[in-house]
Amino acid sequence: MIMAKTDYLSEFFPGEDEKGASLIPGLGYLNFEIFPHYKEEYLDLVKDWPHGQLYLLKNGEVITLVDGKVTVLGETRIVGLPKPMKR
Repeated sequence: MIMAKTDYLSEFFPGEDEKGASLIPGLGYLNFEIFPHYKEEYLDLVKDWPHGQLYLLKNGEVITLVDGKVTVLGETRIVGLPKPMKR
């Protein structure tokens, strides 16, 4: 999650919300956010995600970023629309 530019998801992560988390910038390597520990029951919470793309990762799934190429090791689940990468 810290590899993204922002951390909007932590503001309302089911059962573990961290108010104000989106105010702390991430490292900015990704132009999307990651939802770790995703469960199908959470889909209604994020299906209309307004903050760009959100990759939904179940336990045991991984995202890698090598030479600018994103690869999901597991099933690829994405909600939201992509945002351009700005640095």
